[in-house]
Amino acid sequence: MLGGTPQRNRWSRQGGRAGWIDFLAEARLGALNAELARRGGATPLVEAVAQVIDRLPQWFDDGYLPRASLIHGDLWSGNWAMQADGTPVLYDPAVSCSDAEAELAMMELFGSPPAGFWHAYRATAGLHEGYARRRGLYQLYHLLNHVLLFGGGYAAQALACARALLGRGAP
Repeated sequence: MLGGTPQRNRWSRQGGRAGWIDFLAEARLGALNAELARRGGATPLVEAVAQVIDRLPQWFDDGYLPRASLIHGDLWSGNWAMQADGTPVLYDPAVSCSDAEAELAMMELFGSPPAGFWHAYRATAGLHEGYARRRGLYQLYHLLNHVLLFGGGYAAQALACARALLGRGAP
């Protein structure tokens, strides 16, 4: 579950970039867009997300090869803390094996990681130069989830994100 939204976590038989793009299209963006359409969601948003899905390969044409990584799945500033002795604590996971960039994008959606995070992350895991191009794809998934859970202004934010991905304005 991602909040109250069922999250499809199936293993793809097709590996590599193509397998990840199919998973992102079907189990992530496509699943939430289909639910939004089923509920009678805003037609411009549903159509824009469908266009993003159709163009998914373009965000992975820079040589980036997503690797399956165990991620928290909903890691924003409200879901992490520190104990008095400095031990990190994570709350409310939506665990999956996904692209690590999906986790990073969520961390940036509603705030930013703690000071020193990016330096330590780059030094430990590295960060592909194309991450900034893909960040919006991963954030769109969470924005669509927020539209389903909370409605309101999240639909406008999700539409702005989708349009920015399509090159028609910035979020």
